[in-house]
Amino acid sequence: MNVLMHTKGRAAPETKASVDQAWSLIETAEALGDPLDDPLTLFSVLYGKWNANYIEFNGDALHELSAQILKQAKKQGATIPLMIGHRLMGMSLLHTGQLPAARSHFDRANIHYDPAAHGALATRFGQDIRVAILSYRSLTWWLLGYPKAAIADAEQALSHAREIGPAITIMFALGVTAMTYIACRNYATASALLDELSVLIDERGAFFWKGTEMSFRGWLLALTGKPVDSVHTITTGMNAKRSIGSTRSTCRIWQKPMRTSANSTTPGAASSRQSPRWKQPRRRCTRPKLIV
Repeated sequence: MNVLMHTKGRAAPETKASVDQAWSLIETAEALGDPLDDPLTLFSVLYGKWNANYIEFNGDALHELSAQILKQAKKQGATIPLMIGHRLMGMSLLHTGQLPAARSHFDRANIHYDPAAHGALATRFGQDIRVAILSYRSLTWWLLGYPKAAIADAEQALSHAREIGPAITIMFALGVTAMTYIACRNYATASALLDELSVLIDERGAFFWKGTEMSFRGWLLALTGKPVDSVHTITTGMNAKRSIGSTRSTCRIWQKPMRTSANSTTPGAASSRQSPRWKQPRRRCTRPKLIV
């Protein structure tokens, strides 16, 4: 199932069929009263279901599945399910515009991570979990108006990915953190990351990432004065993503207004006692204004 996610795509028919088959086996075992030999099997399959809805950008289903996973995790009380549950809840909240809550869940997930104990989970949950947490918390920081914190998380995600591998984790870090570097106007670094990602895609046959790489490269072209090339590259990238079942546009994240707390100057300074409001933040980074 994990291999299919990175080669065929997370919402590809083959991947969804594999997830559905695994889910059917779990339901049959439960109906017969047979406990699962591996308690993480349930979370692996739920993660597969969550991923398909993430790629199809089904926000309601994301929240429902995240809540289900977190509820099961709290019921078990084990570290790994809790880490996975908070990470997926953070992702669901981020992609539906609930930024402070998303950052809080990413923080909770990161606290549970132990490199020695959890590094091998990349083979079951798509990529290393800490790399996933840091990569998307980086974007959350930027959207909240803290570019320095965003870059710090991006650097940690890349460093950790290169340290532990495997290639699927490195590709994930390269693809996601490129967004942060584009947003923070570090176009040279973003371009280098995408070049490295492109090489790995070709070497590993991980064409799920090709659409992402081309879409982000299109952003770079638009932001560096090459709009005609940008339109062609983004269109090609989006067509590649749709060919594997993706209806999710990452650009939707950038179109969200910023939810910030007035007078906050450092990460974590926003207080629940203040009334957050939607406003255009003052920051040194730029928000790509692409609509695809």
